[in-house]
Formats: sequence, C-alpha cells, structure tokens
Amino acid sequence: MLGRGQHDQEATAYVTAAFPRLMNLAGALTGNRHDAEDLVQDTMANVLIRWPKVHAAASPDAYVRRMMVNRFLSGKRLRSAKELVSHDAVTRDRPAPTGGGDLEARDAMMTLLWRLPRVQRTVLVLRFYEDLADAQIAEALGTREATVRSNVSRGLAKLRVLMEDEHTPESTERAQRRAVASHVPAIHS
Repeated sequence: MLGRGQHDQEATAYVTAAFPRLMNLAGALTGNRHDAEDLVQDTMANVLIRWPKVHAAASPDAYVRRMMVNRFLSGKRLRSAKELVSHDAVTRDRPAPTGGGDLEARDAMMTLLWRLPRVQRTVLVLRFYEDLADAQIAEALGTREATVRSNVSRGLAKLRVLMEDEHTPESTERAQRRAVASHVPAIHS
C-alpha cells in the first residue's frame, strides 16, 4: 500500500505531464485560452482529489479526458457559449504566423467549430483533434456509439453549412458593411 506522500508525488507527476495535452484539448473545446485554463485547472483539481481512483483506472488518460469532457459539457464555471470574443483578444498572445495558409485555415475551422452546439463540437474535437474512435468517444461521453456517429454527422453537416455561408456573396457583403461601420478596411476577394 502506498502512503499519502507517494500518492501526492504520483498525482503531481501525472498532472505535470498531462497539462500541455489537456490544455490543447481544452483550448479546442472552449475556443478561449482563459476558459481552457479554467477547465484544465478544475479538472486537475479533481484529479488530485480523486487520484487513487484515477490511478486505479484501466486508462488514467481516458478517465481524466472523460472528467474534462463532462466538466465542459456541464458548463460549470465556464462563460456562456454565446459570448462573443474578438479575434484580437483570442490571438493577442500568439506568435506571428510564419507558415502561411495552414495556420489561417486551422484558425478559420476552429472559429466555425466553436459555433456548433457543445456536444457536436466535443464529438468532433475528440474525433479529429484527439483522433479517438467512436467507442472511445462514447466512453468519454457516457453515451452509445450510435449517438456519437449521429452527432459527428450532424456536426459535420452544420460545419458544411457554416462554411458555405462564410463564402456566399451575402456574407462577403455583410462583412464589408461591418468593416465600413467599424472603420476597418474590408478585404476584397
């Protein structure tokens, strides 16, 4: 039997090693660095409190991922999903892009992804960002694989609609009107 000090050391080592990976996942889920930090901090506090149960799990990473996803979906202590955050506020602390289109395409996709309902966004992040299979996603969400597939299908369909809306003449015209209204020069494509 391990003593409390040994449990504390193992838990601290786990939290330290998992933090960057969980920050990436939380960032993809929340779309906001501050909310991601809050989500990871809340999750890690629960990991430390429940360390014996986490450690005893068949897959501690899967157990912690489920804790985080459940916390995210419950919306506890997270800002409203309808809150609008400016692009400048979100990207202020990012380094300037050096690679070109890939970063811009990823950012554009993440912006569209954040417009999806929480469950669809979560399923798509776990599928394409974490590269999890339907069974693993179902386990993380505590649901059936059929429900996962349904949410993936609906989420992808909604993303397609959002992508089309972003590239229609009406959306370009709306963007230009907003740019004129805010005295920011519009980019013509």
